Amino acid sequence: MRISRSVNAGLVAVAAAAGTMLTAPLVHAAPPGKVNCVPVPVDSRLEATCTNTDVGAGTAVSLTVCSDLRTVYEPAHRMAGNTTETFTQDCGPGAHPMSWNVKGETDYERARRIEREGK
Repeated sequence: MRISRSVNAGLVAVAAAAGTMLTAPLVHAAPPGKVNCVPVPVDSRLEATCTNTDVGAGTAVSLTVCSDLRTVYEPAHRMAGNTTETFTQDCGPGAHPMSWNVKGETDYERARRIEREGK
């Protein structure tokens, strides 16, 4: 009799624990972040402020064409995860930015892009 009560008590405890585990809310991983850049021309410079919203590192790339037709290129400005950084490209005296392209991507986005391009 004591054994069956112990067994029954044990089964009730296991069922209660299983019920708690099955009804616990699921935890989802945060979606991957992005690197967002906002370029602003200031006199002879182009100032780009980039924000990496991902937990992992990322890279910002900038290409500026100046009024003296000089090209200024920043091939890989590395950024830590969850940071905001500003970098500057200067066209020099008497010149100013005419056209620019500033973009960024996280390491996660880069890996997915390379994977897609490789297929």
